[in-house]
Amino acid sequence: MDNQQIQDLIERFQTGECTRSELVKVQYLVHKFREDEPSGLSELELESTSEEMESAIDRELDFVVPKPKRLLDRYVRWAVMTAAGVIFMVLFVYFFKDPLHYKRFANDIGPGSNKAILVLNGGESIRLEGANIGLLARQSDTRVVKTGDGKIVYTDHPGGASIAEMNRIETPRGGNYKISLPDGTMIWLNAASTLTYPISFNGRGERRVKLSGEAYFEVSKDKTKPFLVESNGQVVEVLGTHFDVRCYADDNESRTTLLEGSVSLTTLPVGVHSLNMTGKGTVRNRVVLRPGEMAMHMVGGIRVKQVDVAGAVAWKDGGFSFRNEPMENIMKQISRWYDVEVVFENQHATHLSLGGSISKYEDLSNVLHMLELTGDVKFKLEGRKVTVF
Repeated sequence: MDNQQIQDLIERFQTGECTRSELVKVQYLVHKFREDEPSGLSELELESTSEEMESAIDRELDFVVPKPKRLLDRYVRWAVMTAAGVIFMVLFVYFFKDPLHYKRFANDIGPGSNKAILVLNGGESIRLEGANIGLLARQSDTRVVKTGDGKIVYTDHPGGASIAEMNRIETPRGGNYKISLPDGTMIWLNAASTLTYPISFNGRGERRVKLSGEAYFEVSKDKTKPFLVESNGQVVEVLGTHFDVRCYADDNESRTTLLEGSVSLTTLPVGVHSLNMTGKGTVRNRVVLRPGEMAMHMVGGIRVKQVDVAGAVAWKDGGFSFRNEPMENIMKQISRWYDVEVVFENQHATHLSLGGSISKYEDLSNVLHMLELTGDVKFKLEGRKVTVF
């Protein structure tokens, strides 16, 4: 294996494209990095990969740093120098047939689940995870139904009278939910998020909703009624497309990622809101996204870059996926999904940039264990508080 082959192996691992033999090689690296942890590999597998991996990496990395005590330490140093200071982390709970024996905390915490609260226009609240399947509410000509697969579906009569009523759906920390609006638009709501929307789009010139938190949208096409998502000082406008919006109040930026179609993103001046769902506000800045692009709205304007869109919406499909993501942002996602408080005693760790993938339905111990494999952080779990050392 030469320099490029080693780099390709890591890239294939991060995107989940490794073959079984390639996964063995990656797992071997982790085994060498943490020799005090069981590797999950048989002696035969270790023997068959040991010589090839050590000789290949020795050839490529000896010119970077002196020989260290641990193989992956040397690889990390090489990765840091060849990837502009980005520290590489491997997260592989879902990639191996033979799982590792994870360190578990005494008071382990399970993952989040499908749960939310539906708040009707009149103020009535319905806890959806405990609600019966079938009709939940009838509001004018609109029916609200919970389906057998655990989502909420709105239906109305096209061409009916205009209805001013607004509902909202709220997911708690540790919850997510799926909703279908009257126009057929599908929305996946991530943890700690709120979506406010009309119970019908009849008589409206646009389809406008308001989001706090994160949601993935698959918007039904309607050239006569653009679909608008208002969130944290910005408005995303589409006719029919697939995109993700993340706009948590405790994040430093709002992110809009486009998977297909086209969207325009405009920012609103501070203090301007359109709670009545009719005004568009004054445009401060505007960009048009193409598939594969992410717009990051922060103080000072909007920045656009190419991204791995599959990683941006991995949460919708049951996973965490990080690519050069600061540890501070990673722990925010973990905090919301597992409903835990995170405290950094090691402030240096907030700036570590990591990459990898893991199922979000693993217990918290498994996720924290994978993060510890970097060798740069340790965790302590007390009740629902996670301390990062």
